[in-house]
Amino acid sequence: MQGEGRKHDDKEKKLKDDGQTLEGATAPVGHPGGPGGLQLPTKEEDIYKCPQNEYAGDSSAESTLKYVTEEYNKKSDDLYNFRIIRILDIESQVTDHMELHITVEMQRTTCFKTEKSTCDVQEGELYKQIRCYFSVYTMPWLERYKILRKKTAAVPECLGAQVVSTKLWGHPAINSNPPLTQ
Repeated sequence: MQGEGRKHDDKEKKLKDDGQTLEGATAPVGHPGGPGGLQLPTKEEDIYKCPQNEYAGDSSAESTLKYVTEEYNKKSDDLYNFRIIRILDIESQVTDHMELHITVEMQRTTCFKTEKSTCDVQEGELYKQIRCYFSVYTMPWLERYKILRKKTAAVPECLGAQVVSTKLWGHPAINSNPPLTQ
């Protein structure tokens, strides 16, 4: 019996060292602070650390990418919807909330705003590609999002004609149509 308690204590110490517990309390799997979930800072000075890169397949990143695409399309004056064609960067920062800092490239699609289906990207005269940066307040486990900052800029046509990276095609937040080639 005594040996079992010692193993448990060693496990708790290891979890604390890994940043998965906060003052001895553990969180369920997939929840903030728990295994597979968002890692909470263990010391006060850790709260203000630099943002960390996120994987686009992370569920919080996926839902946030979907949200920013929908919000961009709702508020855009363009007659057509845009969709993400390339994820350039996703960083997370945790303070008293979680923020995702997202940089993506989007292209105008053939779908009008009233259409919700998956559409091809525009070509020819209606071709338009933009690069967007979003800073998003997010609590994905409660489905709460708010865009804190947004910057968009047109991508010059000569740069937009490059082959799109194929490693993210098939990602749920991006249409799974094959990339355009020259």
